[in-house]
Amino acid sequence: MSVPGGFAPGGLPVGRQIAGPRLAERRVPEVGHASVLATGSGRRRLPLGGRGAAANGQDGT
Repeated sequence: MSVPGGFAPGGLPVGRQIAGPRLAERRVPEVGHASVLATGSGRRRLPLGGRGAAANGQDGT
């Protein structure tokens, strides 16, 4: 499972890969969700640029 991991110093997004042992499929999404909540890494959005970014309310904050 891949989850947001924050942003590099240059502003590019970084992701985290979460994997679990065999027969632990249920635990992987729980850990991913907890990681995003604990770090707040899913709050910031990249600006899409062009005309659609402002219209969609995605201003990069």
